[in-house]
Amino acid sequence: MKRVVPFFGGYVASVTSSSSIRWSINLNPLRLCPRQDIRELQRRQDDALALVERLGVQGLRVDVDWAWLMPTPEAVSEAALDWYRAFFQDAAARGLALYGVLYHPPRWAMAQAARQPERFVAAWEAFCRLLVARLPGALEVVQVWNEPNNYLAALKGDAVLFHGPRFGAWQWPREVAWDLLVAMFRVARQTFPDTAAVACNPLVTLLPFWPGGASWLDWFAFTDQLLTRAGDAIDMVALDHYPDTWHPGTGPIEWACLDEVARRVREPASAWYGKQIAIGELGYSSAPHAPRLGPWGFFPEGARGEARMADWYAAALPHVAESLGAEGLSQPSATWVNVYELLDSRQPHGGTGLLALEDHFGLVRADGTPKPAFEVVRAVTAGEPIASPSLCARAAPLYWQLGHWLAGRLPAARDHWVLPASPSGEAARS
Repeated sequence: MKRVVPFFGGYVASVTSSSSIRWSINLNPLRLCPRQDIRELQRRQDDALALVERLGVQGLRVDVDWAWLMPTPEAVSEAALDWYRAFFQDAAARGLALYGVLYHPPRWAMAQAARQPERFVAAWEAFCRLLVARLPGALEVVQVWNEPNNYLAALKGDAVLFHGPRFGAWQWPREVAWDLLVAMFRVARQTFPDTAAVACNPLVTLLPFWPGGASWLDWFAFTDQLLTRAGDAIDMVALDHYPDTWHPGTGPIEWACLDEVARRVREPASAWYGKQIAIGELGYSSAPHAPRLGPWGFFPEGARGEARMADWYAAALPHVAESLGAEGLSQPSATWVNVYELLDSRQPHGGTGLLALEDHFGLVRADGTPKPAFEVVRAVTAGEPIASPSLCARAAPLYWQLGHWLAGRLPAARDHWVLPASPSGEAARS
């Protein structure tokens, strides 16, 4: 079976600057200094914020590192807290709204999550209260956890909240830790002021490859359950979606997720009703290599590069802005469209494996020089006309084709998986 998902054709697109969309860029402090050295962070933050100003976005999405701020249950790092305070003040002085990602839990907290969940929730509450007390009013959006549905995150060392047996560092995610997640959202909503929106960010770019085909493996089913359980504790759904980076051939305008969400936010009986919809992360890796799994190529050769990255943004950003505007998903207030990320990693994973793609999402190289995509993003966010080039069709990778085949046959996947749309807008079914 061979499916070809074409990229959309060339045209000149213009995005009109509008108060309904707040463009932002991701800036993880670890990209400024992986060692979290305060002096080095201070040296590099001015250059980074100058780049953000040059880019012309209105917001900044920043990781708020729980482990760095609270290295032990009893201790608070005053140095880290002072850095965040100064950094947030500098960003605000430049007119940047702040979106905080509350993540990177300390090991002591994760140990409690497994054995004493009530103590984990209490520790989370202490973290939230610390931010409110010591960084008052700094954050316009508060994101609880990161990609809570990403059952593959443990492969790159990220913390996850699932129930299931462990095999060394890897956990078999048989069930979502719903009680923990819901409690975290409720604590955040009760702790932060009403001026801060509490956001969840499901990762859309996942396939239901798991024995048993549990319905929560699909991003939409997962988010629907979370919204049903957490209710008013969640104000915003901030989608993480990376079409074409992880699934080459699906194309820069594969945003069927927005079509599905647009239907649900208008249904009074839906758990999505009235929620603000945002794009928590979108991006394209410029990594020039094609990762391999042993002798097999994971993705097609020549799938990426800096020129293709610029073309991807030229196609994707106008499409996303048009979709959000047409569907009215930004109501009742401005929605965020966040580009991931400003900077390439200074401490790369190395090699040519799959995770090395993570090092090359930046619009700016590790040496501080902008990539071609930087100017494309600047033009789009300024509402300037841009040329959106025609990109040739490519075959979607085999695992993606297999995922579509399974989605039509496994009952749990068939009932719950929202299939991507082709560029013509039709459901992509093989």
